Amino acid sequence: MTAHFHTADTPRHPTDASASSGLAADIQPAKPTGAALTQQQANDVFALYSQGRYQEALDKTRALIALYYNLPLLHNLAGAIHKALGQSHQAIGSFRRAIALQPERAEAHNNLGEALSRIGRHEEAITCLAQAISIKPDFAEAHHNLGVALAALGRHREAIGSFRRAIALRPRHAAALNGLGEALILCGEPEEAEENFQAAIVAKPDFVAAHANLGRVLTELGRAREAAEACHRALALDSDHIPGFLHLAAALDWLGETYAATACIDHVIKRQPANVEAHEVLCTILERRGRADDLRKALSRARRQCGETDPRIQFRIAQQAHGDGDTATADRFLGKLCEEDKSARLAKARSCLFDAIARRAGARDAE
Repeated sequence: MTAHFHTADTPRHPTDASASSGLAADIQPAKPTGAALTQQQANDVFALYSQGRYQEALDKTRALIALYYNLPLLHNLAGAIHKALGQSHQAIGSFRRAIALQPERAEAHNNLGEALSRIGRHEEAITCLAQAISIKPDFAEAHHNLGVALAALGRHREAIGSFRRAIALRPRHAAALNGLGEALILCGEPEEAEENFQAAIVAKPDFVAAHANLGRVLTELGRAREAAEACHRALALDSDHIPGFLHLAAALDWLGETYAATACIDHVIKRQPANVEAHEVLCTILERRGRADDLRKALSRARRQCGETDPRIQFRIAQQAHGDGDTATADRFLGKLCEEDKSARLAKARSCLFDAIARRAGARDAE
């Protein structure tokens, strides 16, 4: 996701202001109206931002805001710097001020939507991003960000539409290609997902997430050796990439290298003890290998480190209780599973709880 800037109140930055961190400026020439932000002042801030000197850039931007408070560009820029510093709430405040000063600019609505999505306020983000698109229908980044927010809410079919529109506008939009691939996997379309991950890698060869996701989908397609190679490429680019380890573990397990697979997962759990996906992958491997005692220990550790609120953990508890003949506990945790949660539905479809689910479904239908 990239922050975008557009104002009619300051000179154009000579280099298009595209920094390594993704800053993109779209700045129109100024009208000669008295005191205004100078080219050099703008250049100084953009240079600090592009060099990753965010606190210095923020200090200079704040000083400029004191002089030119009504210039939306500065509030938009302050928001981007706050975001780079991990200060999401301050970023949101700055983007809101930019919108208040210039509500017709799509870029500020997009930036606000992205910032809201980053802190989990996806419904609000969708409203902002829809507003950005209504103002500027060909705004590829806003379509992409909308796809991200929709996917975060589990609305994967809608997300696919948004990602496709972003790609139609920018065919080499690597993030949108990757996002489309992720949504397609969740909608049961792995072959097309593979095509999009491959395209994302062509567009951006060092795109770590796309390499890891390619490994994920290749395992689903039964091409575990290729999957492991893709995951190794991801980890060569970023040795700390957690999804790369998890997808590598799944591929190695399919190749019969269970010890190496569990070692990958143990590495992740040591780094992130509450990573539910890591615990779920480990439980899946142990279950597939028929290692019931190890599975019981793994689930106990998952409950201790992750709690019992995630549907994947709830499913595992219900499954274990069912196997132990503890019907009351199985029914209690089965009842906690949200029928609208896709992960819960998929988990239950794979489980040995078909009869219990059918009884519950029948009861609901009767009601």
